[in-house]
Amino acid sequence: YTDSNGFYSFDGDATELTTDFVGRSIEVYNEQGADSSANFEAGADFAWDMNNNQVNIGQLDSYVFLNQVKAWGETWAPEVRMVTDDLISYVNIQGSCNAYYDGNVNYYRESNQCNATARIADVNYHEWGHGFHYYSLEAGTWDGSVSEGLADAVSFFLTGDSVVAPYFMKNGSGIRDAA
Repeated sequence: YTDSNGFYSFDGDATELTTDFVGRSIEVYNEQGADSSANFEAGADFAWDMNNNQVNIGQLDSYVFLNQVKAWGETWAPEVRMVTDDLISYVNIQGSCNAYYDGNVNYYRESNQCNATARIADVNYHEWGHGFHYYSLEAGTWDGSVSEGLADAVSFFLTGDSVVAPYFMKNGSGIRDAA
């Protein structure tokens, strides 16, 4: 596994390593084709090559964004299960212009109207926020409308921007503007 800067150490005998988007607590899978994977020599520098279709950019983006929001959660509420538990992300699922949380985070494909939702930081933060809300409840029941507001707030806290998911739409507009 890499550290937060992407560095790794390896003490084995293998001369070739394989990498993908399965980390210590976040796994990202591509529902529209093969999962991203690459081989490289042990001890060598490695960077994903966007030019040879080695990586599905939605997998890469979701992996990075979910690690960012999880680190935020570790700072503010390290005891919440959404922070401590493993998480699976499915990118490029059938459909468009949406994402959802069902115990996992799920992101729809790009369409003529909307960008792929896994590629948008705010959408990753927002969907993770639904789980954060669910696992933070100490009394009462889960309410979808309250969860929408809380999930938006998670996104605001991470981006400092009142617009939820800028560039969600192909014309550059976001979903909501809290300002």
